[in-house]
Amino acid sequence: AELLALNEELEDRVRRRTASHARLATLVGSTSDAVMAVGLDGVITDWNDGAEKLFLYTREEAIGQNRSILFPGEREEEYEQIVNKLRSGGVVQGLETVRLAKGGIPRQVSLTVSLIRTPEGEVTGLSAIIRDIADQKRAEQELIAHGERLRELTAAMSESLEVERQRIAQGLHDEIGQLLTACHYRIAAIGAATSGNGLSEDVRVLEQLLTRADEEIRELTFELRSHTLSDVGFVEAIEELCEHFEERFSLHTRVSCDDDNVLVPQHLRGALYQAVRELLLNVVKHSGQDQARIFISNGGENIHITVEDSGNGFTMTERDLGVSRSGGFGLFHMSEQISHLGGKMDIRSVPGDGTSVMLEVPLSAGTPAGEEA
Repeated sequence: AELLALNEELEDRVRRRTASHARLATLVGSTSDAVMAVGLDGVITDWNDGAEKLFLYTREEAIGQNRSILFPGEREEEYEQIVNKLRSGGVVQGLETVRLAKGGIPRQVSLTVSLIRTPEGEVTGLSAIIRDIADQKRAEQELIAHGERLRELTAAMSESLEVERQRIAQGLHDEIGQLLTACHYRIAAIGAATSGNGLSEDVRVLEQLLTRADEEIRELTFELRSHTLSDVGFVEAIEELCEHFEERFSLHTRVSCDDDNVLVPQHLRGALYQAVRELLLNVVKHSGQDQARIFISNGGENIHITVEDSGNGFTMTERDLGVSRSGGFGLFHMSEQISHLGGKMDIRSVPGDGTSVMLEVPLSAGTPAGEEA
């Protein structure tokens, strides 16, 4: 009776294992991924329809062949590395590599590899699920190329914008400025001719209005174009900008450089200058402080600019909304512009403990042909 019961238990185990193997075989056969198995001697022992489609070998052609038919010469060491990693308890999942299809055709694939063990735990081989990632890689390359093109267009747009700023500023200075100067002289002459006849007060008011218009024109011209930026240098222009902010907004800003010779290419100066100006406006309007600090450095191939204050700060949720805090580009749009130049913007702010914004841009970003950093 005991032998009969034992026999029935063994038969039940065999039936369950057979059913399990059948389900597994069905699953392996139906998946679109390539699934294969190799013995410890490297000989292929199993090969599904997905493997046939990916590698172009039929099941009959593949089984019995050495796995080396799938390995480019420069990838041979991968096999031992995978085996050693698995034997030491590691995991091989999503490994991106290259394998060869029939005829030596390279395939970009992602591997997930497992050890095959007997019920007693003995390792008898390896199983691999292999996914074709050629379309994914192609899309990634297209995205990278699109990003590069976008950065080039952004740099060109920034340069064009700077040229347009200079054109408008020059027009204001030369044409409007000359007209205002002529008006000053004309009103002075009228004032002298009408002295004592009751019109002197009107003339004085007109003179004040003209003076204010002249100041506004100079202010607008400065905001549109800094001659120092194009003719002298970036750091000098930032220092001039800080002096302007101190005169107009009583904001005292300390500018520090880690190098006396910080060089910024002409095609990047306009965008970075406007970014610093926008950040200083943020300090004026939202920090509640009358002091700020600017740090400028050449970090190898990149330019680093940090603008910070010790003021009110803000929550990162406010930043993520992308709403302008200063009526200009806003931090979100500024971040987008810096990103398109191939750089990044890092914002650190704590309510009540100030704000620090760091800009990092490659000096070669969108470099026009023939121009050096």
